[in-house]
Order: sequence, then structure tokens, then C-alpha cells
Amino acid sequence: YAVRGLDFLIRKQFKNINSWLSYSYMINNYTFSSLEEIQFPSNFDNTHSVTLGSTYSTTFLNLSGGLNYRTGKPTSVPLTGNEVINDEINYDQANNRRLIDFFRVDLSATYKLQLTEGLRTELGMSVWNLLNKENAINNYYRIGTNNLPVQFSRESLGLTTNFMIRFYF
Repeated sequence: YAVRGLDFLIRKQFKNINSWLSYSYMINNYTFSSLEEIQFPSNFDNTHSVTLGSTYSTTFLNLSGGLNYRTGKPTSVPLTGNEVINDEINYDQANNRRLIDFFRVDLSATYKLQLTEGLRTELGMSVWNLLNKENAINNYYRIGTNNLPVQFSRESLGLTTNFMIRFYF
């Protein structure tokens, strides 16, 4: 496959705040000279991808947040009106549709404590997918009971929290 694209990253630090913004533009195509469809989008093609992140840090506290957006990845769908032939799914052109765009917001915080002379700890919490957005990361089809394809989607994690405690001695 061939990939062409452009990456852009800007980062700035102000006293206790560190922020960055990245953008990627990518065209990622498969080429198969022996197939009927010689060229089509790769399964890894995320044409536009944007990440924004920021951290606030002090001696005892770290707060961070991030936004992740990317265009939906290519997917193949059954051919409308002729979905099943000989008990097999008959697909339209390869990767001619896209999943819904991906968007996720994450937050995290850690707090550092000095417990004794030789013992310190960090307490932390993070929230992945704060908005609990349903982000499809893949889909596939199986033939249902009425001899028509049924779509199944794999999704990224929904709202997910994580707590941690670390000891240093």
C-alpha cells in the first residue's frame, strides 16, 4: 500500500501549562493489480486526525486533558439489492464507505504526597471517553435468519474510569 500525507505539530509551554495540537492528513491506499478493483482505501486510512492536549503541573499536582478526533475508517458494505449470493455476502466496492467519525475526550489528575522521610505516594484518577461517545472502530456482517446481512459493530470503550495509587520507597 502507499501512504501520502502531512503531519503538523505545535507545542507551547507557559510556566505550569504545556499544550500541544497535532493534525495529520493522510491518504492511504491499497493497490492490487490482480483484483477487479485495483486501488481502494486502506483499512488504516484516517484522512484527518486532530489531537489537542494540555497539562497543568505543580510540585504536587498534575492535571491533563485531551481531545481526539479522526475521520471514520473505510469499511465495505453489502451491495444494496443483491446482498447475498449462494449463502455468502456480496459486497459492494471495497472500502467505499466510512464509519462515523471518532471523537473522544479524556481527563486525568495525579496528586503527590510525601508520607514519611523515605516514603511518598501518588494518587491518581483518569476518565477515558468522558462524554461516553459511542465510537465505532470496525464493523462486519453475518447472514441473519431472513437470509439478509446483519451488521455488527465493534466500539471503543465507553466512559471508563481508572484509579491508581503508587508508592515510592
